[in-house]
Amino acid sequence: MTVNNRENKRHLHNFAVELIESLTANPPKVYSETEIADAKYPDFKCQTCGQKGCDQKFAGQYIHDICLDITKKETNKFITNVLHLQVKKQ
Repeated sequence: MTVNNRENKRHLHNFAVELIESLTANPPKVYSETEIADAKYPDFKCQTCGQKGCDQKFAGQYIHDICLDITKKETNKFITNVLHLQVKKQ
């Protein structure tokens, strides 16, 4: 998959901004204090939902597993359905 023209890059950027804003406004899960304390990175905020207690570091950013899954799924749907590009299966 390559997003090689300016229009596709703009569409993808706008989509990413909207996705992050929606996840910040409506987090997929509200984490309890015990879940935050048990997380691998309890002191860092998730880059998508803004809550503490991240599970992993992805591309230099701290993120919850569920937020990463949602982001990947929604981005793949967008690339396939809107940009009409093929996405590699992982």
